[in-house]
Amino acid sequence: MDVFFYGLFMDERLLKQQGLAASNVRFARLKGYRLRIAQRANLVEDTEATTCGLLIDLPPDEVLRLYSEPSVSDYQPVSVCAQLEDDSEQPAICYLLPADKSQKGSNTEYAKKLYDLARELRFPDDYLAEILP
Repeated sequence: MDVFFYGLFMDERLLKQQGLAASNVRFARLKGYRLRIAQRANLVEDTEATTCGLLIDLPPDEVLRLYSEPSVSDYQPVSVCAQLEDDSEQPAICYLLPADKSQKGSNTEYAKKLYDLARELRFPDDYLAEILP
């Protein structure tokens, strides 16, 4: 199952440490969503925005296990269409917090870790500036 990841779950090392069989990892963009970092990352709808992330293929049972962790169990699957680097589109699942569960505040430590990971993944500079302005 293709999953669009936009937060720290983009780190393949983290997924492998949790015993997950991540495969077919590729850069993708998701139009119509903007990254919002509170306690963790989330995406909010914004027709003018585009979010960078990774499409990662994971077995469905592993995706369910990943999102059953207490810190992310409020995230719900949403069907999306991610744009790959060759401009083709790929249907995927993306986990988002419902509006009624939206987090307040900020988490500078999380944002810094996400910035470092996105830089390591060679995300575009303009997108890095959205993570840590």
